[in-house]
Amino acid sequence: RSASEVPGLSRLNDEVTTLIEAVAPAVVSINTARVTRHQAIDFFGRRRLYQSYQPGLGSGVIISKEGHVVTNFHVIEQADEIQVVLHDGTKCLAEKIGEDRNADIALLRVINPRIKEYTALPFADSDRVKVGETVFAIGNPFGLRESVTQGIINHRDRRLSDSDPPKFQTDAVINPGNSGGPLVNVRGEIVGINVSIFAGQ
Repeated sequence: RSASEVPGLSRLNDEVTTLIEAVAPAVVSINTARVTRHQAIDFFGRRRLYQSYQPGLGSGVIISKEGHVVTNFHVIEQADEIQVVLHDGTKCLAEKIGEDRNADIALLRVINPRIKEYTALPFADSDRVKVGETVFAIGNPFGLRESVTQGIINHRDRRLSDSDPPKFQTDAVINPGNSGGPLVNVRGEIVGINVSIFAGQ
C-alpha cells in the first residue's frame, strides 16, 4: 500500500497543524532582567556606580483579550524588568499583578496601548482531564520560538513532595525555557502550565 491509501492519517496531520496554527499566537516569550548595582574604583581612582543585568527566559500564555498572561512564578521571581515578546515578534513591557508561589504561578499584564485586543486561549475543565488524553506543550525553549511537543497525560495527581500541589504528568517533552508555557488539549484549551521537569538519576 502507498501513503496515499491512508487518508485518515493525512486528515489527522492536517487537524494537528491547524490546531497549532490557531493556538500559537497566544504563546509568548518572557524575557526578564535582574538589575544589580555596585560601587567600584575606576582607572582614575574615582568611585563609580555600576549596573549589571542578569537575564532570564521563559514562556507564557495569553488568557484574556486585554493582555493578561499566565506564566511560572519562578520565571519572573526577583525580576526588575519583564518583557513579553508576542508571536509576531512585538516586544512589550509587562507588569506582575498577581502570584501564587506555592503553585508556581504568576499573572502578568502586557503594557502596549497600541494593541486593542490580544489572541487568548480558554482554560479546560481540569476535573474532566483524563489519563491518556492527547496534549501539546508549546513554548520557547532555549529562546527558540514556537516549539511544540506532543504527548499524553500520564497521571492526574502527581506530587513531587508532601507539600507540592497536585500536577498533571505528561510525556510531552518539556525543555528549559518551556517553563510557563501552556499544555493544551485537542480543542485548543489550556490543560495546565508547564512548571517542572523530573530528571531521574
